Amino acid sequence: MFKALRNVRDILGLERNILVLCTTAIMLNLAQNMYGPFLPPYFESVGAPTEILGAIFSVMALANAIVMLFGGHFADIYGRKKITVLGSALMAIFILPLFWVGLWYVAVICLIMVNFGMNIYRPGAYALIVESLPPEKRATGFSSMGFIAGLGGILAPTIAGYLALGGDYRYIFLLASAVLFIMVVARQLLLVETKRERHQSVKTVSEEPEEALSFLEKLKLTWDAGTGTRAYLLYSVVSSLSGSIIGPYMVLFYLNVIGIDQFQFGWLVSASLTASLLSQIPGGKLADKVGRKPLMLLSLVTGPLAILAIIQTRDFLLLLLIGIVSGTIGGLSSGASYVLPAELVAEEFRGTALGVFSAFSRIAGAVGPLLGSLIVAHYSFELYPRFVFYASVLLSIPGIVIFAVFVKDTLKKNITNTSHSP
Repeated sequence: MFKALRNVRDILGLERNILVLCTTAIMLNLAQNMYGPFLPPYFESVGAPTEILGAIFSVMALANAIVMLFGGHFADIYGRKKITVLGSALMAIFILPLFWVGLWYVAVICLIMVNFGMNIYRPGAYALIVESLPPEKRATGFSSMGFIAGLGGILAPTIAGYLALGGDYRYIFLLASAVLFIMVVARQLLLVETKRERHQSVKTVSEEPEEALSFLEKLKLTWDAGTGTRAYLLYSVVSSLSGSIIGPYMVLFYLNVIGIDQFQFGWLVSASLTASLLSQIPGGKLADKVGRKPLMLLSLVTGPLAILAIIQTRDFLLLLLIGIVSGTIGGLSSGASYVLPAELVAEEFRGTALGVFSAFSRIAGAVGPLLGSLIVAHYSFELYPRFVFYASVLLSIPGIVIFAVFVKDTLKKNITNTSHSP
């Protein structure tokens, strides 16, 4: 781990904004990994029926998708820093009321605003990072950043699980809000606006500045970029749909069906995060050598297998092993999963394209929890808790096939383009 930390600065270079985003992401991960895993039982604790949990998450996901669709566009026009600080501030402000909110529908509104803040700046931040790293080091760079950011989240689920013992989740949100406010101050003071420098670089690859293209034109350019781009968009929709079906119900399966407590669940999440963290930098280096696609495909296949294994066991140590294995494979593919979609599209509208990918994926992710709710409403979660998980596994198969057959690896293409550039 210490060797990896020593290598991070060399991998990422000295670009100020990357280092600021990277280090403040430690705080973001700390906050998100405290409250994120416990949202479904939190909603139950404030009166939300189990049968409508999926619908709640669908509403939040749909709101996220709409924001993500335009977040990259705003960042392309108004600048990365302004959007990043504004979004970070919204997160900190709206997570705090969950400390005293006692109505589940008010909590939904607050969390929609939290996710609004995060998603409005994320596409632009991704674009800034990708453009600051050479193609042959992009996956390694993202993995290195993920390693640093992940340090803040390793013990967060365990801490949150301890705070939530007995079913009181309020103090998780109080602590998360304090962490996010510190992040906002750091980003406001340390980030440097890159809008002017970015536009100068755009003019070297495009005859007209980025603002000359309308949002719909950028949307069309994303679609027309090639078969691989369209296939990736379709894959991301199917994959998001299948994965989001079980989103609200996985933690409830652990707590209510398997029978572990919040603290034990926190340990499981922390163990998986640790395994993912330790494998991210090796995975990034591997993706920069052998390609992005093989590692992503390995992760896509492992996910459904892990779900099937989890719902068939009651042994805590076996659950821990499953989490470590799936976390390791997920970490190996982490850098590649960030870089491949960014490399599929041209630099001059990359921010918007990443927003398009994420938005359509999240729209599908909004449908998934609703479908999960319908399954749970028809087949009682208490009587048939595995049905919703089987549906998720079956729906994941088309996405795996689309990715394997139609999405091409981007590593060789981008290295070739770089070597031929003047």
